[in-house]
Amino acid sequence: MPQARLTDINTAAITYRREVISGLKAKNYSACFGSLYALNGLLPEEYRVKISDIIYEDKTKQDIFVKCKFCQIDQDFKIVKKFDLLLPLIKRILSSKTHEKIWVCTDCKKNNLLEQTELIQKILGEPYFLKVVPKPPERKDGLMDRATYHSKIQVWIWTFLDEIEERMAKFRDDNWSKGDQMDETLDLGETGEEQDAD
Repeated sequence: MPQARLTDINTAAITYRREVISGLKAKNYSACFGSLYALNGLLPEEYRVKISDIIYEDKTKQDIFVKCKFCQIDQDFKIVKKFDLLLPLIKRILSSKTHEKIWVCTDCKKNNLLEQTELIQKILGEPYFLKVVPKPPERKDGLMDRATYHSKIQVWIWTFLDEIEERMAKFRDDNWSKGDQMDETLDLGETGEEQDAD
């Protein structure tokens, strides 16, 4: 990549980053939006942060998993089949219950009692970078929204800026590595033949 283009990108990135932060302090959200989109646009397409509610929700959903007590395999609780099992008469009398909730393991096909099942919620470790942010919160009419809009938009702006910073660092690291690889190429003399190392 030509050096002049790299310098231009660097200068623009510093300018837009500064504009995001000063716009946020002044509650000038249009300046924040424009600067964030411009920062994102400076990056090559494969490094850009996507803006999508659907992709963001998919990446941040924290599903609950169940562990089969027979095969010890974790399974998505939403996918496994759940049933109310009618208890035999003796068990109904002893437990004062008519049914037990069970789920069927998708792997070994055995029944597991729900009340004896370990539930596991998978939570994203912090910090996390997803390469995607949801659409910005919309400002609605009403006093309640006016009171909460600033805090919602502040979180969104910082989240988007954090994601862009991570993508810029990745882009820089990837290109730094390419530069190192080029430096390590063979030293060819005027004849084009490999030079002996002393």
